[in-house]
Amino acid sequence: MLFYFEFFTFFCTHVDSPLCKPTASTALHAWRCREGTLVVPYLFLSLSALFWGADYIVGHLMVASINAVLLTTLRWLFTVVVLLPACYSRVVSDWPLLKANAKNLVFLALLGQVLFPLSFYLALRGTQTIHVALYLFSTPIWVVLIHQLLFKKPAHWTKSLGVLVGLSGVVLLMRQDGGLEYGWSWIAVLSWALYCALYRTRDSRISGQSYLVVSAAIAVLILLPFVAFGFTNHQLGTPENVFGLKTILGLEFLVLFPSWLATLLWLKAVAVVGKKQGAQFIHLVHICGGLLAVLFFHQELNFVQVRSAAIIGAGIWLCSQKFKCGYRLASK
Repeated sequence: MLFYFEFFTFFCTHVDSPLCKPTASTALHAWRCREGTLVVPYLFLSLSALFWGADYIVGHLMVASINAVLLTTLRWLFTVVVLLPACYSRVVSDWPLLKANAKNLVFLALLGQVLFPLSFYLALRGTQTIHVALYLFSTPIWVVLIHQLLFKKPAHWTKSLGVLVGLSGVVLLMRQDGGLEYGWSWIAVLSWALYCALYRTRDSRISGQSYLVVSAAIAVLILLPFVAFGFTNHQLGTPENVFGLKTILGLEFLVLFPSWLATLLWLKAVAVVGKKQGAQFIHLVHICGGLLAVLFFHQELNFVQVRSAAIIGAGIWLCSQKFKCGYRLASK
C-alpha cells in the first residue's frame, strides 16, 4: 500500500507530466456529465481505492508461498530499477541535501519502507485479512494522536473528540477478538501512523523523485542482509514458490492495477475534485480490502466488526471537520 502512495508522490512531482498540469476549465468541461455532477472522477477515485484494496487479497495469497521479507525487498528493488534511470539527474542534484538529511531519511525509510510493508505482509500471513483491514482503518486516528503528542500542536475540539470516538471503536474491536494477539497488525498500524506524523520533518527542498528512489534504495540495503540470511537458512521458500507462476502473476497484478492504473485514475480524478476530496477515498482502501476478504476468502463479518468500523469512521470524520462554533482545547 505504501508502495502506491510513493508512486503517487513520484508522479505528482513530475511537473512536466500533462497529468499534473491540467487546466481547471478543460478538466471540468470534460468530466462533468449532463446533470452537472462530477460522476466520473468519483468513480475513478472509487476504482483506485478498490485496486489499492486488492493488495490485501493478492498480498495474502503471495505471502503463503513467498517470504514477507523477500516480497518487500523485491518490491522496493523493482522501484529502484524502474525509477532510477528517469530520476538519476535529480538525485545527483539533490545529493548534498540527501547527505545532510541522511539520518532523517534512514529513520523514515525504516518506518515507512521497511517496518510497515513487512509487518503488513506478516499480518496478512498470520491473521484473517478482515482483521488487518479493520485495524489499519483506524490509522488516521493514531496519526492525529501521535501528531498532537509529538508536536504539541493545539487541537481543535473536533479532532480531540474524533480521537476519543475512534479509539472507542478500536477498544470495542479488541474486546471482541482479543486485539492484542494481532501483534503484526498493530506494528503495521503504529509504524504507518508514526511515519505519516513524522513525514512533515522531511526536508521540503528534496524533490519527491529523489526522496522516493533513495528511500527505496535504503530499504533494499536494510533488508538485503535478512534476505541473505534467509537464503542461507532456507527460510525464504522453495525456488518453485519464489520464482513460480503464482508469484510472477501476483507481482504483475500489483504493478499493473494497484501501482499503475490506480495511480493514473487517482491523479486524473484529484486534478478535478481536489486533494482534500480525494483524500477522503483513502479510507475506502481498508474498507475495500475487508469486503474483498469476505467475498474471496469467505471470512465472516459480524455485527461487532461493522459497529466498530462505523465508530472508527465517525471518529475519522470528526478529525477532518472544523465547525464554525468550535474552539481550541489548548491555547498557543
